[in-house]
Amino acid sequence: MSAHAESRSYPKPSLTADVVVIAPDVSASGPQPGLQVLLIRRGKDPYEGRWALPGGFCDPGESVEQAAARELEEETGLRGVHLEQVYTFSEPGRDPRGWVVSVAHLALVPPRRLGEAQAGDDAHEARWWRLEPSADLGYRLESGTERTGPLAFDHDDILQRALAHLARDVDVLASDLLDERFTDSDLARMRDLIQALGGGSG
Repeated sequence: MSAHAESRSYPKPSLTADVVVIAPDVSASGPQPGLQVLLIRRGKDPYEGRWALPGGFCDPGESVEQAAARELEEETGLRGVHLEQVYTFSEPGRDPRGWVVSVAHLALVPPRRLGEAQAGDDAHEARWWRLEPSADLGYRLESGTERTGPLAFDHDDILQRALAHLARDVDVLASDLLDERFTDSDLARMRDLIQALGGGSG
C-alpha cells in the first residue's frame, strides 16, 4: 500500500481556528487600567445563544492563520489584526459536532480600533466584555451588571491559556494594547493587570 493510500485509511479531524481578541477598556475610570475581550453570541447550534470566541472551520487550501483572520473579519468586522498562535486544543469530546481540533490565536487591539467590531456572518451579536480579576478562574467577564456564564465549547480554557500566554510575554506585548502616547506608568499598570489575570493559568 502506498503512503498516500495508507494515509487515506486513517480518520481525520476537522480543523478550526479560534481567536482571543484582547483590548484596553477605555471606559475604565480611576487609576487602574482595564482589559476587555471580544465575544460573539452564537446564532446557531451547537450552543445557540451562548457567548463564544470568534472562530470557525478552516477551508481547504488555507492555513490556520488565514482561517483565523477570515473568521475574525466575517464574525466581528476586524481585519488586518496581528495574530499570534497560542496553543492547539485537541481534547476528545471538546466539540459536540465531532472530532474537532482548534488552533487558538491571540489578537491585541489598540484603543483606536475598538469601534470597528460588529457582528456578522453567523454571529448574532459581538460585544466587548470587561475582564475582572477573580480568585477562582483568575478572571470573570462582565458587561455592566451582566455576566457571561460559561462560554461555548472549551472557550473558557482557551481564554485562560491566552491570558497566561499574554502574561508570560507581557513586557513585549503590553505596549500593543496602548496608544502611542502611553507613559511608563501606563505600561507598568497594564503589566500588573495582565499578570493578575493570567499569572495563575497554566
